[in-house]
Amino acid sequence: MGSLEGCRVLVIEDEYFLADDLKKGLEARGAKVVGPIADLRAAQNQVSRDHFDVALIDLKLSQNAQFRDKPGGCALAERAAKSGDESAARRLSQCGAN
Repeated sequence: MGSLEGCRVLVIEDEYFLADDLKKGLEARGAKVVGPIADLRAAQNQVSRDHFDVALIDLKLSQNAQFRDKPGGCALAERAAKSGDESAARRLSQCGAN
């Protein structure tokens, strides 16, 4: 697996053990992990004040709510889509955005 040296990765995940495994795996490959963050509001605050290269986002945060139905979920996908993330563009279409 390739190096992630210098890559800033935002991790949004509410399941502790999965978040911890993601963080450890990413850091082992040289990534600087921002988070993990367990809820959408805290993630939005982090996005507004920090820079990251990529985000790993749990699309079903607490209570099995769909990411696109959470306030701000589509805004995070929109920001990722503007950076050229094609899968984020697909998620935006699920949000009803263009």
